[in-house]
Amino acid sequence: LAGVYPPLPFEVIQAYRLFLTKDRYFERELRAQGIDHVRYLPHGYDPAYFRPPDLSEEDRRRFGADVSFVGSPYPFRVALLDGIVGPKVDLRIWGKGRWKDVESDWIRERYQGVLPNEDKVRVYAASRINLNPQHPGGSVLSLEDRSISIAGSGGFQLTNHKEDIGEFFTPGEEIATYRDRADLRRLIEYHVSHPDETAEMSRKAMERALRDHTHRRRVETLLEMLGGSG
Repeated sequence: LAGVYPPLPFEVIQAYRLFLTKDRYFERELRAQGIDHVRYLPHGYDPAYFRPPDLSEEDRRRFGADVSFVGSPYPFRVALLDGIVGPKVDLRIWGKGRWKDVESDWIRERYQGVLPNEDKVRVYAASRINLNPQHPGGSVLSLEDRSISIAGSGGFQLTNHKEDIGEFFTPGEEIATYRDRADLRRLIEYHVSHPDETAEMSRKAMERALRDHTHRRRVETLLEMLGGSG
């Protein structure tokens, strides 16, 4: 799948009968330049791996929180998360990278360490809210794969708004999206205080992911493309 970076030379793209991109933006822009064999195929997920786990009480204590984030400490994420919740809201941060070296004491106090891949599903399912600030250098219009994996695991998520998000999940019904930091803070406060509504949204998102966004569905779409690509 093609992404924003590193940019691929046009001659590499031209070498293929069918070239796939994870974002409709790149399909549109490349086709505008006469590269007609580019097609949009978004991320999917593996429901055998990302599925609601059986959580023990120990799992809930260890991995659960009012708000969780799993990912790398890119500077924009550090700035976004620093002080985003008040003292009564339990926020935990997991991930690789240099979280322990960031300047913010507030961030370092909430860092839980590196999370094994098999435990990501537990965090997604045990947390009331999963924050998912997508990298601005990734997809432009579409969702990244973590959004689908969180939903498939039975987790509720707050993610930054994308133009094509409605193709994946219905905002306000299956997923919550924010447009700036103040909006994010407001939505965290709302969903922490409305657990039943939040749980229902996560249930709907999981059903949507399993119906529309599995790898099997993506392969079916790919085979249709190959059958019609001449």
